[in-house]
Amino acid sequence: MYKKYFAWSFDDGLEQDKRIVEVLRKYGLGATFHLNSGLFGDKTYEGRIGNLGMTETPAALFDPSKWHLLPYVPHFRIPEDEVRDVYKGFEIAAHTCTHVNLSLCSEGERRAQIADDVAVLSELFGQKVEGFAYPYGAGARKSADALRAAGVRYARTAHTEEGFRFPSDSLQTPISCWHISKKTFRRLALCGKVTR
Repeated sequence: MYKKYFAWSFDDGLEQDKRIVEVLRKYGLGATFHLNSGLFGDKTYEGRIGNLGMTETPAALFDPSKWHLLPYVPHFRIPEDEVRDVYKGFEIAAHTCTHVNLSLCSEGERRAQIADDVAVLSELFGQKVEGFAYPYGAGARKSADALRAAGVRYARTAHTEEGFRFPSDSLQTPISCWHISKKTFRRLALCGKVTR
């Protein structure tokens, strides 16, 4: 019988991660957290419709009476002086310094966003950062050289694939299941007995 493995990963270093970490620790589960080293402590409100569109508004400018067309949620990032304690024992991966869309960056900006984030996170957490997640799922093809130069060994896209095979290119690792997708439990059930 083959063993089946899965990996949890969470992006942006949000305050909500504290609850996620609590649950993961309770059940002895590991996870990877993709962080933006240049945004620790940043406080915005994010509005989105699925994955079709997103807008971020600084907390100081957010007025809920004026922002009623999109459902907004707090997008408060954990401050730098707390991140080591919050994520202790979990894998830390890069996500660019300031959550930029890598497909829209110049080559120099792309290299700096990746290399600087990897370097800062590696030093801050005292572990070699070898993973990466593409902000907005964008820029995989344009970023391969910059990722390799920064020592990144694997990178997660936002592309979902039906199967659970290892990718042919580790810098374009797809998502097998997304926690907000209605298909997730059905897809996991195909791999074996899964209960909610």
